[in-house]
Amino acid sequence: MPLNIFFDYGGTLMDIASDGIAHYYLMEIIKSNYGLKKDVETLTKEYNESVAKSYAVADCVYRNGLETSMQTLSNLLSNENVKLDKDFSSWFRKIYLEVHAKHVRLFPEVIDVLKELRNRGIPLGLVSDVDNDFIYSQLEVHNIKEFFTTIVTSEEVGVCKPHKKIFEVALNRANARAEESIYIGDHAERDMMGAKKIGMTTIIRGKLCKYADYSINDLRELLPIVTNSGKNSCS
Repeated sequence: MPLNIFFDYGGTLMDIASDGIAHYYLMEIIKSNYGLKKDVETLTKEYNESVAKSYAVADCVYRNGLETSMQTLSNLLSNENVKLDKDFSSWFRKIYLEVHAKHVRLFPEVIDVLKELRNRGIPLGLVSDVDNDFIYSQLEVHNIKEFFTTIVTSEEVGVCKPHKKIFEVALNRANARAEESIYIGDHAERDMMGAKKIGMTTIIRGKLCKYADYSINDLRELLPIVTNSGKNSCS
């Protein structure tokens, strides 16, 4: 049985589809607040595409998600000839966190699985590329902060996954050894490659086995793997 299990957040514990829903409602507020002519669907598509272009797996450079989203939106509004006042930054930060707190959802099985792992005495950690404000807001909204003895974000470390530093910081903070730890994520390069390179057992949520030792579609499939009775090996 592993001594420590570490989780990614978005797409692993958090249903990524609900994040898309949050973006839709965020753009609905933006459209109403600034009287934009474009429909919400178009604004959401442009916003999502622009944010995606701001990130690259290869460079591992940390970018503050809230600030990236804010700059993206600022550019989109500028294209619509909207002039922003000095309070835009604080206003956007507030509604961004509020909208995500309201609409983002965990996968249905998450809390039961976290409870079961904790009951088995396995220390749990969280390693995420998201910002501190966002992750702690989410943990409090969903009442799951208590499950994690170790929480590490790219914001505090200064690099994003798959850079080995963020995984090393998590292991050191948990006083854990890589070869006795599991990392669970949903992205082959960001999650699996980084954890695999430092010697952690890797489990991907999804069907792509690249860099992963195991693949699962539901976190409940993790439990038999932990007890060495799972049959989802990627080998």
